[in-house]
Amino acid sequence: MNKRLYIPVLAACAFIVSCQGNKTEEGKAVAPVEVIATPSPIADSSSDLQASSPEIADKSITVKETDTISLKGYILHFSPSQKTTFPSIFDDFKERQRVSKGMDYYDGVQAVEKMLLAKWADFCSIKDSMLVLKLDNGKTVSLPQWDKEKEMGHNLEHFFPRQNYYLVHVPFTEGNTWLLVNKKNGFKKYICGLPHFSPDGQSVITASFDLEAGYNFNGMEYLKVQGDSLTEEWRLEIGNNWGPSNIMWSGKSTVLVKRRTFEEEVNHAPGKNLVSKLVMTKK
Repeated sequence: MNKRLYIPVLAACAFIVSCQGNKTEEGKAVAPVEVIATPSPIADSSSDLQASSPEIADKSITVKETDTISLKGYILHFSPSQKTTFPSIFDDFKERQRVSKGMDYYDGVQAVEKMLLAKWADFCSIKDSMLVLKLDNGKTVSLPQWDKEKEMGHNLEHFFPRQNYYLVHVPFTEGNTWLLVNKKNGFKKYICGLPHFSPDGQSVITASFDLEAGYNFNGMEYLKVQGDSLTEEWRLEIGNNWGPSNIMWSGKSTVLVKRRTFEEEVNHAPGKNLVSKLVMTKK
């Protein structure tokens, strides 16, 4: 199939999930997980939240505008919030727009990669159709620009110097995801969407939406930084009534989520600019 059939998704999108099931880090399908219970309405205190929130499995669940969910040892508090601006995680966002202006999605991704390879030529390169990432230990990680057998590719997307992680865009024949590679030791972690590191650098949250095609994951994922690796704490797949089109930290355990509705995405209805506040509390 033609690589140019990729479905464009916003900066908050990511981990590939088809209508038939999720994908693991190696692209293998996993069986759907049964939803144990629907969440209860939001309570007034921390003790009420713990008592009124039945645990759910990380499978698709409809999340209401005001909701409380218990998931993988966390209480997730959703509530409406005021409209706000969601900044890009890329400090060179305007330059990315300039080099990819007027291009289709795939050509734009490659144009940005070319710019980044020139910028970080000391530790990133393309050799023999492989993306080569240098590590601090003297070794390298090599990823195919396109793997015909697996129908997936790899393009350099960013480098986070503070966290010491490469970010790699991973296109599939239909849909896409992202990959974080630790520059120190080569640790790799496929993630659902673009990574938003917390203010203290100890957590990562991602958001991805796909309400129409169903090629990508529709929901959020929360990870903890464990030394030079990442551990997934929870992943919440949201039903198709809305999707998180963008996300940003507003505190140590609080994020703001831009909600895009099914009507906006599929029926091209006027944008509602809905924003939710998500407070994450460890049980």
